[in-house]
Order: sequence, then structure tokens, then C-alpha cells
Amino acid sequence: MKIRLLLKSFLIWLCIMPYAIINGGIREKLLIPSFGEKISFPVSGVMLCVMIYVIGFVLLPKLKCSSKRDFRNIGILWVTATLVFEFSMGAATGLSFREMLKAYDFTTGNLWLFIVIFIGFTPSVINRQKRLLYN
Repeated sequence: MKIRLLLKSFLIWLCIMPYAIINGGIREKLLIPSFGEKISFPVSGVMLCVMIYVIGFVLLPKLKCSSKRDFRNIGILWVTATLVFEFSMGAATGLSFREMLKAYDFTTGNLWLFIVIFIGFTPSVINRQKRLLYN
């Protein structure tokens, strides 16, 4: 993957971050107090996935990638950046590794694990959809 493409892909990921942070704030301040965790985590997860998809759908075509490998690599970059950010923020706020891993337990209603997987596949899915729409 070329450095220029890598940097542009990372910039798109950075565009997603404010929405992810706002989504977390909405979940913590509005949804959980109103509906509890069992409902709020899935609702918040779906909202975040929609935003990730919309941002990707709008911005990824501007990269003018053509190879499936590039889109797969963008997904890997996004997952890596997400995990580095997530665990760095957790460590910075004093959470233990065990506490951070609780977010990956989908049996509590937390969809974070699925969101990370979604982040990884979104570039390739958008590439396939764009090719179907415009070819």
C-alpha cells in the first residue's frame, strides 16, 4: 500500500473518530440513563455502524483505489488504528486490560466486537457496492 494512500485512509478514519466519540457520549449521557445498558449498547452500536458506513461511502471513492487488496488493507489499517486508540485511551484513563476487554463481551449487549469487525470489512463492502452500482 502506497504511503499516500495509507495517509489518506488514515485521514478518513480520523473523520470517523469525532462521530464515535459523540456516539459514546450520547450513549452514556442519554441512552443508558433512559433505557439501560441492554438496549443502549446495541442502539449505540448500530448508530455508530451507520455513521462509519456513510462516511466510508462518501469518502472512500475519493481515494480512487482499484484493487481489492487496497480496500482490504484499508480495513486492516482502520481496525489497527481503532484498537490502538481504544486501548491507549483505556490505559490513559487508568483502566486495567481486563476492564478494557469487557467491551468485547457481546453477551452484555455491547456490540463493540462486532463494530470492530464491521470497521474492518466496511472498505471492501463499499468497494463491491460501488462497482455493482457504477459498472
